[in-house]
Amino acid sequence: MTRRGPREDLVAAVLDAVADGQLSAEQLVRAASSAPGFDRAARRWLAAAADAERQRPRVRHVAHDPAVLRKARRALHRRMAGRPGVHVGLGRHYRGGQALDEFGLVAHVVEKRDVPGEHAIRPITVEHDGATYTLRCDVKQIERAHKQAQLRPGNQAVVGSGVEHGTLSGIVQRPGGPVALISGHVAKTASGGAIRAREAGGSMIDLGSVIKLRDDATMDAAVVGTVPQSEVAVLTLGPADVRAPSTIFKGIAVKVLATEHGGARGSFVDDVSVPATFAGATMTGLIALAPRVTDGGDSGAAVLDDQGRVLGFVVGASASRTFIISAKEVLGAMLGL
Repeated sequence: MTRRGPREDLVAAVLDAVADGQLSAEQLVRAASSAPGFDRAARRWLAAAADAERQRPRVRHVAHDPAVLRKARRALHRRMAGRPGVHVGLGRHYRGGQALDEFGLVAHVVEKRDVPGEHAIRPITVEHDGATYTLRCDVKQIERAHKQAQLRPGNQAVVGSGVEHGTLSGIVQRPGGPVALISGHVAKTASGGAIRAREAGGSMIDLGSVIKLRDDATMDAAVVGTVPQSEVAVLTLGPADVRAPSTIFKGIAVKVLATEHGGARGSFVDDVSVPATFAGATMTGLIALAPRVTDGGDSGAAVLDDQGRVLGFVVGASASRTFIISAKEVLGAMLGL
């Protein structure tokens, strides 16, 4: 093990004192300037700093210059034209798994592996406004991902079957057209499977017929469609991300887009993965909210966190709590997403 000498210990102590505010940089320089040889050393430091400023600019100096980045990207694209499976783009640089404060060239490959030196991707040099810039290129492996639906949470629109009514959960764009998500126990009372919606202004809209329905121990949802494209923006809010069940925990503040009692209401996650019994039938894997902020007619209402992400949809309530089902699970079970 290497031991530090008295000089290294003194330097470390001085730096700690500066960092803690016990010693100012001015005091340090004034004290050092009285030491023999300080003038010569200081002049060498200043000359080295000035020489560094005259060196060719690195990528961090052009991180926000779109013209330089565009030129470099085009040059790299031309160089990579003969290599299949390589996608050229721009992005942040990384070192040791940590993101750096640099933005530059990235070559995305299907599989990242060691290659002989002659096949390595060399830095790109471009000329711009009389200056020469050299940008290095990172190689990143393309991430494996799955497509997600664009979920638009329901904007407190009432949905009904003629026998029972609830609240529109949301609308998802599908290849055959937009479909609506609503409560399963509301949809199963539909006469002939037809569902209608009433928007906030009071107009009635035909959403379509029930395509898929589940009202069992683990799921309470239905898919209805196809919804007229012209009505999507009227019935819903803008597209929102869906929060994964694994990131939902007690204490999260939420907003329930209920139609009863004056609209959206605030509550908090009280418990996760809990059972609840409705009319003698028990559901499992629910998320409990407290205090209770829903009533009859709110079944299906979307529940958002403080960042606008969808946690789930209302399935029912007890005397003191509202119960919701995970939106992620609904999308998976009902739409295969």
